Amino acid sequence: MTKSKSTKRSLLVSGLVLIMCVTMLIGTTFAWFTDSVTSSGNIIKSGTLDVEMYWANGTEAPDTAVWNDASAGAIFNYDLWEPGYTEVRHIKIENKGSLALKYQLSIDANGEVSKLADVIDVYYADPAVQVANRSALTGATKLGTLTEVLDEINTTASGSLEAGENHTITLALKMQESAGNEYQNKSIGTDFSVKLSAIQLNFESDSFGDDYDEGLNPEAIYAFDPQSLKDAMLVRDGYIVLNEDIIVDETTSLQWGAYMFVANGREVTIDLNGHDIIVEDDALLKTNAVFTTANGGTLNIVGDGTVTVKNGKSGIFHAMNKNDQINVYSGTYISNSDNGSNALAIMYTNSGNIDVYGGKFIPLDGIECANAEDTQGSRLSIVFHEGAVLKHTKYYAGYDATRIQLDEGCTFEAVEIGGETWYQVVKGNGVSSASDLISALNTEGAYIVLQNDVALDQSVTVNKSVTLNLNNKTLTTMGLDFAADATIENGTIASGGNTNLVPHLKATAGTLTMDNVTVDVKHHLNANVNWSEASGMEVQNAKAVLNNCNVKINNGTKAKWVYSYGISLNNAEITVNGGSITAECVAGTAANGPTNPNAISTMGECTATLNDVNVTAMYYVTTVNGHATINTTDKSIASVDFVDNRGGSHTLNYID
Repeated sequence: MTKSKSTKRSLLVSGLVLIMCVTMLIGTTFAWFTDSVTSSGNIIKSGTLDVEMYWANGTEAPDTAVWNDASAGAIFNYDLWEPGYTEVRHIKIENKGSLALKYQLSIDANGEVSKLADVIDVYYADPAVQVANRSALTGATKLGTLTEVLDEINTTASGSLEAGENHTITLALKMQESAGNEYQNKSIGTDFSVKLSAIQLNFESDSFGDDYDEGLNPEAIYAFDPQSLKDAMLVRDGYIVLNEDIIVDETTSLQWGAYMFVANGREVTIDLNGHDIIVEDDALLKTNAVFTTANGGTLNIVGDGTVTVKNGKSGIFHAMNKNDQINVYSGTYISNSDNGSNALAIMYTNSGNIDVYGGKFIPLDGIECANAEDTQGSRLSIVFHEGAVLKHTKYYAGYDATRIQLDEGCTFEAVEIGGETWYQVVKGNGVSSASDLISALNTEGAYIVLQNDVALDQSVTVNKSVTLNLNNKTLTTMGLDFAADATIENGTIASGGNTNLVPHLKATAGTLTMDNVTVDVKHHLNANVNWSEASGMEVQNAKAVLNNCNVKINNGTKAKWVYSYGISLNNAEITVNGGSITAECVAGTAANGPTNPNAISTMGECTATLNDVNVTAMYYVTTVNGHATINTTDKSIASVDFVDNRGGSHTLNYID
């Protein structure tokens, strides 16, 4: 009992001692060796790009001249010019920012330039010099007339400045003493601008050197708005890089009806640089194209970006004259322009050439090439090379499509992009012989492109769904029967034989769609037979849709009765949009009986819809038997005079 009490007392004393020790430790301070360094005033701040321009009277010495802010008013401001009158100005370009820059000085006319510019000489001195009298102009460089300077932007000053630097030049304008009375009361546009543009220069350095902005091309001209891009197009052999998206609207000034114009032997390259050019609704209505070349101009388009024309009647590319060349390597091009009166398609050439090596093209209607008769010896064509991608492969039939073609050995291949079907130009799979064509026509889903003219010496039935791109070549056939859904586009199908009653093109199942195809059948049997019937094409128990196609039959057989039908229908339905149907019988070939050229003949229950079709025939429609429903936009047709009911009946509907 005594021992137990002693143990408890010892534990109590130990606990009190432990608590006291902890309390003492809490109040104890420990000492460590320490030191510190502080870097204050660290800065992360972007540099500034700030260029300013001043002017002074050129008759004064540059060092002592009185300088005026060029942004506050006109540098040249006089409206009583006469032969011999001269104005001289010093122009100082100063880098007021903290970054090195590259600058370009240009003279831009606002509005139409009159012929007065032809007799204004432009002089330039670099560095600036005092021009005390007119004779002192001999020490300056004559750039040419003001017309030439406006046409060549890089004939004026350009250079680079580090932060805080400035540079001064002298610019003089003089009206030629020889200018006659025809130059009175003229002006250089409504007015003109002396414009200074600047962009950063790859000059400053980071931890690894001065190449962090090496993507900046020191030789390039950077465009940031519609006017700067238009100005940059005037640089001979210029390389232009888009620095911003460009919006072109009705306020944008045009040159010869075009937004960007390359002419007189200049070669210009535009790098879209990931930016877009958007032409707003009707901005270039009934004018030229977005990019136009003339008089030997060359334009190259590189880089990613999108060029869009909205709802107007303007194209995107136009090669106007002989030796013009447009090369498209990349980009996306969207034309919502229609192909109505005075309209241009996405590409258009009069006498020049357009080569497409890449890029995506989304034309509303198609691609057109005008003026096929080449009297100047130029190639005059639009050629799609391997790599180009089109939303559809229709060529605009309103002009000559024979000069629009794929590069040798190329074909279209259907590809899926963004869930949609596109057509990419690829090498191979082209057809150049009859045997290869027959084999391809029997391959389900084939997209077939003729590489040259092909002649079939036998009738061929196609039971597969195929697309046949004639590629502006001619397919001569004894008989081609499509017994499944099929598409024929861009070229000519011609007759290859004279068998009586056999059509040279036939659809017997599914739907046959034809875009920009000419069917040219000549049926000339020399036998003295009782009757002869021939048709350009036949649709039997099937449907057909013809867009901008021309179907022509000429039956010149010596027979007692001669019938020619542009299109024969037998329990069939056809829609013809645009183009023409021509039925002819050669005069005087019938031995004893009449000739009967008919645009359309029908048997059974048939429907024919003709929208804006040019019909040349004795009879518009001949109903052999059954009933035909004819829908047409041609309200000049009289049912009694133009429909020959040989054994059937018809209903004629006028449509809008």
